[in-house]
Amino acid sequence: MKRLIRRSLAEFIGVMVFTASVVGVHTAVTLSSLAGLATATVLGVMTLLTLNVSGGHLNPAVSLYFLARRQISVSYFFSYLAAQLLGALAGAWLGGFVWGASNLAIVAGQEALGGAFASEILATAVLITLFGYLSANKKSQLIPVAVAAWTFAAGVFTVTGAIANPALTFGRLFTPNTQVNLSFNVAANYLMAQLLGVLLAVIVTSFILGKVSLQKVVTFSFTSKARSASKKKGSKNRVALKSAPKSSKPKGLKSPMQNSKKR
Repeated sequence: MKRLIRRSLAEFIGVMVFTASVVGVHTAVTLSSLAGLATATVLGVMTLLTLNVSGGHLNPAVSLYFLARRQISVSYFFSYLAAQLLGALAGAWLGGFVWGASNLAIVAGQEALGGAFASEILATAVLITLFGYLSANKKSQLIPVAVAAWTFAAGVFTVTGAIANPALTFGRLFTPNTQVNLSFNVAANYLMAQLLGVLLAVIVTSFILGKVSLQKVVTFSFTSKARSASKKKGSKNRVALKSAPKSSKPKGLKSPMQNSKKR
């Protein structure tokens, strides 16, 4: 229980700081050209700091991926999810507070752009695929760099700025900043796209990782068949030997050597 609390707390803090950075750079009087680099760096740093504690998920989409791959339990998933959503809410407040805008608010009336749905599918799918692939190949130390690099790159060429995070989407519902806030209908659109991105990532990683697994299974299958065949052949030989009649001599018959001795 203590371990789960510790991990959930790490997820809460990581998501809070990351969300605060996203809200903070957009709350500034003038949006810096380095805003995307700043938020991507913060995400990379938070992932690095929490990697050995909670796995550095900081994203319900990542946690859902590992649940689908049966690498975390249902209880861990919901504990992480609660921590991530609360962290995003706290981060939305904190990001505004450092700029003197501490009130949380909900906006309405926004409409999602046509390319936003596709942008979130792409950004989420690649992010989760990177995370899952590096984790499966025991290259977890590269996850913070890869996540930060993809977040920055995708933020430049996607319409949505590559949110790719349901917790961040949730947190942005409550910030009063018009440059970063989201309405319910836009957030719902993004969340649906992000879930589809997770599904796509599960399929892609299963295919990529499955090639090696399939080769191992085929090799093991042929080896097992050869072994079982040899075992069956050996057992048949043993049965044949056991069932063969033993050569027996008549009790009164003696060997030629014994007869010659007597003579």
